[in-house]
Amino acid sequence: MKHRIMILAAAVAATGCFPETELASGGFTCRSDVDCGSGLRCEDGRCVAPPPGGEADSGSGPDAGDQESGGDLSGCAIDLDCLGENSVCENGQCVVREPGSTDGGEPGDGGADGGGDAGPAQECSPPCDLPNAVSGCVNFTCVIERCEPGWVNQNRKPEDGCEFRCTPSGPEVCDNKDNNCNGVVDDGFDKANDVKNCGECGRECSSPATATAICNQGKCGFLCRPDFFDNDGDPANGCESQNCQKTSDSEACDGKDNNCNGAIDEGFNKNAPETCGDACIKCLVTAPNTTSVCRGGVCVAGSCKSGWVDADRDPSNGCEYQCARTADPAEVCDGADNDCNPATPDGMQDPRMSEVCDSGKPGVCAQGAPTCEQGKLGCKPQKSPSDEKCNGLDDDCDGETDEGAGDCPADQICAQGKCAAKCNGECKSGERKCDGERQVIACGDYDNDPCLEYGPVNSCDLSEKCSAGECVCINECESGAVRCSNDGKVQSCGNTDSDSCLEWESGKSCGSGLVCNEGKCASTDPCANIVCIGVQTCVNGKCEDICTDECKPAAVKCSGAQVQGCGQADADSCLEWTPARACPAGQTCQGDKCAEIMGCSDGKHEGVNDGYTIFACKGGWDAAGVDTPSRCGRKAGDDSSNPNGTGCSAADLCATGFHLCDGKNDIAKYGGCNLRNWEQGFWMTSQNSENSNACAGGGYQDVYGCGTLGRSVSQGCSPLTRRSTAACYNERYWNAPDILFGDDGWSCSGSYTEEGRYIKHAGGRNGGVLCCRD
Repeated sequence: MKHRIMILAAAVAATGCFPETELASGGFTCRSDVDCGSGLRCEDGRCVAPPPGGEADSGSGPDAGDQESGGDLSGCAIDLDCLGENSVCENGQCVVREPGSTDGGEPGDGGADGGGDAGPAQECSPPCDLPNAVSGCVNFTCVIERCEPGWVNQNRKPEDGCEFRCTPSGPEVCDNKDNNCNGVVDDGFDKANDVKNCGECGRECSSPATATAICNQGKCGFLCRPDFFDNDGDPANGCESQNCQKTSDSEACDGKDNNCNGAIDEGFNKNAPETCGDACIKCLVTAPNTTSVCRGGVCVAGSCKSGWVDADRDPSNGCEYQCARTADPAEVCDGADNDCNPATPDGMQDPRMSEVCDSGKPGVCAQGAPTCEQGKLGCKPQKSPSDEKCNGLDDDCDGETDEGAGDCPADQICAQGKCAAKCNGECKSGERKCDGERQVIACGDYDNDPCLEYGPVNSCDLSEKCSAGECVCINECESGAVRCSNDGKVQSCGNTDSDSCLEWESGKSCGSGLVCNEGKCASTDPCANIVCIGVQTCVNGKCEDICTDECKPAAVKCSGAQVQGCGQADADSCLEWTPARACPAGQTCQGDKCAEIMGCSDGKHEGVNDGYTIFACKGGWDAAGVDTPSRCGRKAGDDSSNPNGTGCSAADLCATGFHLCDGKNDIAKYGGCNLRNWEQGFWMTSQNSENSNACAGGGYQDVYGCGTLGRSVSQGCSPLTRRSTAACYNERYWNAPDILFGDDGWSCSGSYTEEGRYIKHAGGRNGGVLCCRD
């Protein structure tokens, strides 16, 4: 219940019935007949007596409703401006709130009994148990929902409960007691202005026959009836004359007709704080930190001074709370009292308080609930560490998963988040051996159990073979050997190219008159005395079939994805293309040589798996979304001439034969996110969902992928490990070292619920996309 506010300055009659020493605090004016004494009525803001023979207003007329309801419907700036019980200031007008109304007070002010509507249950620690009251919790603060019978929250403070013991004895009467136990003694009786209870209960004011009795600030006085004057200023004989006695040629502001021109105090503003009301009183400030104003001829406390607020709605202490209301009074977490209501906790209306936050802790402790402490947003984990279980989660929040999990049976171990049978490895870690002529395999963990087995490492080059688990050279010749080439040049055996193997050099021609004979230049032609028949010719003194070289020495060409070299592949001495051989793992034949398989359109990757089926490709795009088709003919990527991807989509970062990975199923098809040579960043797929962190269904909520940046994902998203959430919407939601920030090149055009529809990336920073083989 709002306190009834009665701030009325001492009033005097126009005849000067009160001594001047009692007029210093204000003037006597009115807003309705209720403000005037018995037998008076309010006209033009002044209490006047009715004309002789007229009927005095008993308070039962149209204005009586204001007295009953305590209403004061005049303009206002704060509640102090409004008069009457349950009268409050809303939108510049005084309005009446019924007792117990839940919208008549600030949250937690308790209404009539200090309790109010406690709202949804919230956690208070320790639990609320206020004395003599039914307690509730609002915004983590204990409040009074209602007082127990026989108790009243008289001081309007919730912390000491309902501290005033009171038993109702009936309706309120003027007897200096709180009969109805509403916390207000003699509630509804105006001892400052009631002529029947003036200054105290039962004290009734009287007046001379030519005047009307009034009560002003608890003191009895009178007002002269029309056409009567108090010329001698003696209250004992009342208004003793019907003739005006001129005292001055100029008018003074004293409530008298000094110059007897028929007008009283003409030329003076009776609504100015310096000359307020009929008594021309100078208004004085009666409450701390308030301005004093003259309203309707009555001195009242005006609005609070700048930077001060009447927080407790108690007029006796004025504007007691120093506070500057912000432009937006919504209570956000900034350490300031935005609405200047100390009962409203800092941050209770901050939209960020309802969002899920990242606590910065690993594992299941990552998801948290926002907190507001000392004006700063924090994040408290929603889950506490627990014993590690075999479930693929970091239950004890130490950054490791399933370590020491003890919930598997004795004959099983924890592997890949599931209990699996124990096994014996088929090899020892680090062992290597040959698998065929050119394939090297090594011992390691290549499947879903923790056991060791042999798996692929790499293939030997065309000039090599596998021996004892290592690639060794296939030499064309022995070191130091010489021979004569088909064109008569002397050839030596040595290392003439980029590998470590031995091969025949291109050869040197013999001088004039010399020929090559058994690898040496000789003066005698070994074929000089040899005659060959048919289609043969003499070579180094021997007859051989005539042949034509198919290729040049050391030449290489592509045969599909395989490569062919030029050499002596048959019994004659001519050069021909050798049988096609596969390129080493991760390579294919391009441009007449074995070259690395490339899934990125700019010809350079930032990560690749062992099967060369998934590539991490850095770069940007400005055609928003994860499902936008190619826009710029795959001419994008950070190593291209268009690193920011102007006019390109995410699909343009993938080379021909590759596509933007579809999501978790596409990544799982090629073995997961186990890429080599990772660069730090977030590597996006086209996976998104309807709900945050669900990784399933339709919609565009969040974007999922792999890498080192981004928020971790929960179960159901494996093998994907990272997601965007609101990363590209507002960097203040990201406060951990493994999180994307708003200036890291990622953006979502202001959306935090449809990242998959609006996501873009400026190239060259913190990741890009994952491209999968078609």
